[in-house]
Amino acid sequence: MKRFIIYVTILIVIVVSLQYLGEYTYTYVYNHGSPRNKVMWVRDIGTDSLDYVVIGNSRSNYHINPVLIERETGEKGLNLAYVNSYPFELKLMTLEVLKNIKVRKIFIQVDYTYNMEIPDKMAQFPWIPYLKEKSIYSQYENQDSQYKFFRWIPFYRYQYYESELGFRNVVLSMLGKKPNFYENQGFKPIHGELQKLDVFEHYLIEKENIFFADILDACSNLNTEVYFFTAPIFQFKGNLDIMERWLPNYNNYTELIQERSLFSDPVHLKEEGANLFTHQFIEDYFTK
Repeated sequence: MKRFIIYVTILIVIVVSLQYLGEYTYTYVYNHGSPRNKVMWVRDIGTDSLDYVVIGNSRSNYHINPVLIERETGEKGLNLAYVNSYPFELKLMTLEVLKNIKVRKIFIQVDYTYNMEIPDKMAQFPWIPYLKEKSIYSQYENQDSQYKFFRWIPFYRYQYYESELGFRNVVLSMLGKKPNFYENQGFKPIHGELQKLDVFEHYLIEKENIFFADILDACSNLNTEVYFFTAPIFQFKGNLDIMERWLPNYNNYTELIQERSLFSDPVHLKEEGANLFTHQFIEDYFTK
C-alpha cells in the first residue's frame, strides 16, 4: 500500500509538472513566437503608429485592401478583421489596438450581427492564450464559468482546444511560419461564384449594444477617430439603418454593389468586388 501511495504521488507530481511546463511553453510561444493569427500580430506589430486599421469579421477581412489604399493615398494601415469576429471581439480587438499602436483612425465593419452580446465560439480562439492577463480575462469572466477553468487550470485551455491552439500551431509559430494574411497587410481575397439568388433578409432589434458604447469611450479617451460601416450585401432586405441612431460616423454600403458576378456568396465580395469597394472606401474616407 505504501509503495502504491508513493507511486501515485510521483505520478501526480509528474503530471502536474508537465501541465505547468506545457502552460509556460505554449504561453511563451503565443507571446513571443511568430504570429499565427491577427491577435498575435497586433501584440507583436513591430510599428509604433499607423494611419488607420480596419476591424471586423470576414466581411471586412475579404473586402478592404490596405495595399490598394496605400498605393493610391500613401496612408499606411492594416486589415485586422478575422472570421466570426462580432461585437464582443470587435471591442477586444479595438482595445488591443489602442494598447499596442498609436493609430489615427479605426474603421469597424458592423452588420446583421450588431445585436450579438456573447463571444463567438470560433472567434474566441485567438484570445484564449491570454486569459491569464487581467485585461483580457475581465472581458470573459462574466460570459461563461468555463473561462475560469481556462484561466486557473494550467495548460487546460490548450488541451481543450488542441486542434486550434495546440502542438501544430505552436511548432509552426516557433519555426517562424507566417500565415498568408501578411502578403496583403491583412486583406484576404476570395473567389468563387454566387450560386443562389435568394434575398438575404435580417431585422435588427432596436437597442444599444454596450460593446460599441465601450468602443466609442475607449477611442474618445485617446482621441482616436472611429468610423463604422456596413459592407455590400447581395439583395439585402432588413433594417440596418437603425444603427445610424446608435453609431456615429456610420455609412451603409449594403446596396453599393449588386452585380452578381462580383460576389462569392450573398455576403462576401470576391477579389474584383473587394477592389471596387475599396476604391469607394478610399473616395469616402481618404480623399475628402
